[in-house]
Amino acid sequence: MRARDLELLLPTLSGHTAADLDLRFRELRKMRMLPTGGRGRHAPDITAEHVATILIAVAGSTKAIEAARAVLDFAPLREVEGGGETFAEALTTILNDEDLAGVVGAVRLCRTLNFAEIEYENGAPTRRFFNDEAIEKIKSIGTAGVLAYGTTTIVDQTVIGAGIIHQLAIDLADTDDAEWTADVPRGEG
Repeated sequence: MRARDLELLLPTLSGHTAADLDLRFRELRKMRMLPTGGRGRHAPDITAEHVATILIAVAGSTKAIEAARAVLDFAPLREVEGGGETFAEALTTILNDEDLAGVVGAVRLCRTLNFAEIEYENGAPTRRFFNDEAIEKIKSIGTAGVLAYGTTTIVDQTVIGAGIIHQLAIDLADTDDAEWTADVPRGEG
């Protein structure tokens, strides 16, 4: 998959205009968050890490010019306990595994309070990712702080649906260069 392939699908999937998405992708390339190189068939392929970056840039900002800032804000978020994967790493892991992507219910990015969630449909607990300041505040409250964080305010958040997460994981695993559109899933057209 090439970045341009995803950029052409996103107006239908995200509600953003092609011009808005073009500016977002340019910002990401300028900040070296996406590969640069040839054009057309010679353009470099993108990885699950790049797709995670693109999803964060689109969902994490309301203005195209803030796309790279959104990645810098959301990518390093961590869970309160564990200190393991960052939000970007967790999203990349999901996009690299078709089966895991198939049990994701939704990915949410809350712009108001700068936290993210990965919800699963298989009964696994929702993973919540926070910045360091919020983690300290939550730890001072205790376990209930993780569950209560963000519930006492009106928040501005974007939800990335399960279907797009799963389809992107399938596309990243696929090596035959076939294409899909928002209307015709790969293999049916």
